[in-house]
Amino acid sequence: MKKPHLILGLLLLGTLVFSQPASAQRPSESGASGNFSLSVHAHSSQFTNTLFPTDPLETDFREGDSFSYSSIPCSQPAPFNDTSLEFSPDYPGIEDPASTRHFVEGTVTEVDPSDRTGTIEGTITTILCLGGEESENTITTGFRARFVRTSDNQLRLVGRYEITGGTGVFADLSGSGRIKGSLTCLPSTLQRQGATSCEDLGVFADAVLQLNGTFRDPTVATG
Repeated sequence: MKKPHLILGLLLLGTLVFSQPASAQRPSESGASGNFSLSVHAHSSQFTNTLFPTDPLETDFREGDSFSYSSIPCSQPAPFNDTSLEFSPDYPGIEDPASTRHFVEGTVTEVDPSDRTGTIEGTITTILCLGGEESENTITTGFRARFVRTSDNQLRLVGRYEITGGTGVFADLSGSGRIKGSLTCLPSTLQRQGATSCEDLGVFADAVLQLNGTFRDPTVATG
């Protein structure tokens, strides 16, 4: 015959095994991650109808000079970057590629006049367009890039970026990668102004940038 204290011990063990709380169970996998791609075309309000007021970088810039560029509103079809944001695999609930607009801000932090090179640091605010309107869903990206003045019409940029914040569906988005592109004057801008180069205008009128890297959002369920 089993002893009473042994029977009581077995009953208590069974209670512990079968009454484990859900929080003690292994959590299910969640989160989205993969490749991130963003094309940025932003302009100067002096030369086109932009979403935000702008201040383009002058062609005779110096260290410490700041600048800003903006895309046109979501209500107007963009000729180059109407669908510019891509996630792979697709970001749940977001059209891929997605329509976006951008506000680019930066500062020249270093200049070497002898070889026309230096460093630019800045921020890109990307706004998701929904139904032809700007939405509350934004991505904030910080970047640091080396530049080289390749011609009177172009300042080439190559560097790194990091997603530093977001709002709406992108509130917990993070990521990083490479950024390249240029501050330049698009042919359409020059044609409208009757100019042949940025030197004629006195400013780099347009910002054309490409970001490629990876993303992560631990709050988004996949599958």
